[in-house]
Amino acid sequence: MKLIKMRTLSAGPNGVMEPGQAYPVDDKAAAALVDGGFADYAEPPRLEKATRPLEPERAVKPEAVHIGGGWYEYEGKKLRKNDLPKGVL
Repeated sequence: MKLIKMRTLSAGPNGVMEPGQAYPVDDKAAAALVDGGFADYAEPPRLEKATRPLEPERAVKPEAVHIGGGWYEYEGKKLRKNDLPKGVL
């Protein structure tokens, strides 16, 4: 089986092949259509490598909670104000 891309319309008892579309046909039919100028050999479709989707950003940013004595609780950790990430307060 070969993959061909039609240049012209082909219609017959086996069906219709429209111009610009790619079709799998047997080797003998592919050679006849390409040699006659009715089609070109088509490249097989390129497969893309699957990638993992990006993790969504948090809809609500966590806030630091003042627990006294200059300490803040942030994501389950006790931190001083200077040790907190920017934009948390």
